[in-house]
Amino acid sequence: MAYQPMRITLVVGTEAARLLRDRVFRAKWHDLYNRCPWATVFQTATFLDSWFEIYGDRYRPVLAIGSRTEGSLDGLIILVSATDSGEFLHAGTHHAEYQVWMAAPADGNLFIELTLDELVRCFPKAGLRFIYLPPSAPLDWAAPGSRWGRCCDLVPVPVPLLGLADAKVLDSLRKKRLRKWKLEELEKMGGLRLEEIENPEYFAGLFAEIIDYFDFRQGAVHDVLPFRRDARKKLLYLAIARVPGLLHISALYVGDRLVSACLYFQDRGRVIPFILSHSPFLARYSPATLHILTLAARLAEQKSATDFDLTPGGGYKDRFATRHENSHILTVSLDSSDADRRRLKQRLLDAARAILVKAGLESTTKFVASVMRAPAAHWAQFKAWLWSTVEISVYSLDADRIGALGLSPGFRRDSLADLLRLRPPAVQAYLKTALARIENYGHVYTLVQDGAPGCSLWTTPIQSQVLIPETGEEIPLPPGSAAVYGFAATSHDADLYEAALRHAIHQEFSGSSDLHRIYTWVSAADRKRQVVLEKLGFVRAGTIRKAMRAGRMKLKVPPPQ
Repeated sequence: MAYQPMRITLVVGTEAARLLRDRVFRAKWHDLYNRCPWATVFQTATFLDSWFEIYGDRYRPVLAIGSRTEGSLDGLIILVSATDSGEFLHAGTHHAEYQVWMAAPADGNLFIELTLDELVRCFPKAGLRFIYLPPSAPLDWAAPGSRWGRCCDLVPVPVPLLGLADAKVLDSLRKKRLRKWKLEELEKMGGLRLEEIENPEYFAGLFAEIIDYFDFRQGAVHDVLPFRRDARKKLLYLAIARVPGLLHISALYVGDRLVSACLYFQDRGRVIPFILSHSPFLARYSPATLHILTLAARLAEQKSATDFDLTPGGGYKDRFATRHENSHILTVSLDSSDADRRRLKQRLLDAARAILVKAGLESTTKFVASVMRAPAAHWAQFKAWLWSTVEISVYSLDADRIGALGLSPGFRRDSLADLLRLRPPAVQAYLKTALARIENYGHVYTLVQDGAPGCSLWTTPIQSQVLIPETGEEIPLPPGSAAVYGFAATSHDADLYEAALRHAIHQEFSGSSDLHRIYTWVSAADRKRQVVLEKLGFVRAGTIRKAMRAGRMKLKVPPPQ
């Protein structure tokens, strides 16, 4: 048969949306996916149907179709343009872990080159970015010296892989990463149980807790709340969960308590996580590590996959990897002059960064950037460093007075959903502090009411010292002591403070035979809260005074009583 050149057709908007639903076209699409070895689940109709269902009104579909003969489908890339900016994105946007075009192996470079030629003819000022390309995607067309190489920026990103073929390797990794005492303590709490959830309605009831785990940690570590920032994200996950055989849902329990959830795809022998979320209250037992290794062992036993793709990026993922592949972030400028300007800008930034590093000023640059992001907070810190005085009144309550304090209605213990609802504008510092308190065995009591003031109050276990956040200093405590602290409220309400203290102390410490005394503290100038404490039976145990004068600190701490 004579060679047939490939012809590229761009289909945009309403016609593209119609074609994505057309039964004949979908059959050709599925066949092309099977013929394209680097295509992933994120290029399939089963995934993209759900994405277009939830996000379709925000984007205009753009299809680049490669055909050698009339009606054939020899290449396909499914793009979208944002209705507000017109920027080209891969369909699925950031929800698609791997982004790429589809073609037969012989046409992998040719199809994308011809597609870019057609895009530059129709949209000469546009750009295109793929985050991330699958490791086996063809890239000869983007290499330096190639026709499109000048317009392409390729940034390599490692992909850690956990091989599932060797059970001995997995068992060795499990023993290396998980301490025996952790497993023994978890067994005492009710035993470990790994469960595959197949009922989408059951998953929907569990998903709110998974979201809270995920947003809480993402907010504390990365200053972002993915599900609360984008309300449609939850709808997308629920829609994908309803597609038979698409999304696998693995839940790890200790007794009846959910401690970790892993949502993943199985695609051509590879496991690709969609989300991994775990409880901060059992973080000391490494629930995410335990979940990954337990799930990997089960998949290896079932021989249902060959690799656990830990997705691009290093860090903690490298601890599980038995080998690595290379993915890339690919940026294409259809206008070569734009590519030259971007490359020049990047070279200047790299040179400036190198000079700062050599001069030992890189940390200074980061500090300046943080000041620019939050000038008011840094100004307050500077004033406190220059000249400030903090006086804290410390109070104690004998354990035998706890029985006189009753429970208050509406309070919940360790509710991440409540903490996230009560979050202030400076969300990362707030959640980072909360995460540190939880990981140090602290518990939080919250009250959240629609249309009414809410609050939170923290407790510590029995311990020998306690950190006073207002001064940043630790003070010693007598044996058998615990603390309640960190009261925060959406209004200055003394009754709310009293209700929180009553409930938290009664629920947390009633019946503790080892507890002798409970400590708390308030500003020495806050007479309203001092009155509440004295009403509940607290007695004054001393005053902490911290004075800063041009960075020099004078600290006065009372002896423990």
